[in-house]
Amino acid sequence: MIFYRLSDGEKFPNANWAEEMGFKNTIFCPVNKGHQRAGERMNQLIIALPSSRIGDFVWTWYSECIITDRVVNLFKEAGFTGYVLKPVIVAKIYKYYKEKDIGMENGKPVGITRIIRDRKPKPISPLWELVVTGKGGDAHPKSCIRLKYECAACGAKEYTDFKKGLFIDEAQWDGSDFFTVWPLPKFIIVTERVKNFILEYKLSNCKLTPTEDLIGDGEKGTLAPC
Repeated sequence: MIFYRLSDGEKFPNANWAEEMGFKNTIFCPVNKGHQRAGERMNQLIIALPSSRIGDFVWTWYSECIITDRVVNLFKEAGFTGYVLKPVIVAKIYKYYKEKDIGMENGKPVGITRIIRDRKPKPISPLWELVVTGKGGDAHPKSCIRLKYECAACGAKEYTDFKKGLFIDEAQWDGSDFFTVWPLPKFIIVTERVKNFILEYKLSNCKLTPTEDLIGDGEKGTLAPC
């Protein structure tokens, strides 16, 4: 079976947290301060949008996935599983944002920053955080992810990155349409049914990549999931 990573389509700039979130069950390592890591977020997601121009998917700099009311209703009609929805508060919408582009100068590519003005702000429909609850277990050994360090004091773990492809162990997968695998809890994985649905309805600002086509840093990389 083919699975896909659902990620930021990068058509619109990412949203920022409008205020710092509170976390519970934060872990403090008695030996290494660098091992401190947050637990579950306590507060509702509160964001600031760079512009009223948004897609069907909205992403934050911290990889939260947000969807519009339209997408919520479409997903419900489709009967997709493996997620819960939490309302999002939009605290502020800015009138312009900066957009980086690549241009040419003296025959060489250079980075150009443009100011995009939102001259006609549009009403924002209610937004919802899509929180993935489906489980795919541990990444398949073919992904070449291995544990390379574990702190005896607090249990913090570091893994190597996957190399050529992130493979799903279907024996561990709970059958959900949306799910994650360990140790990549921020990666949203979806079934081909979800992929086909998103393409059929032309939902914007998302990218779908077959997990087996993903390229990681392998032994040189480090995954440190919270």
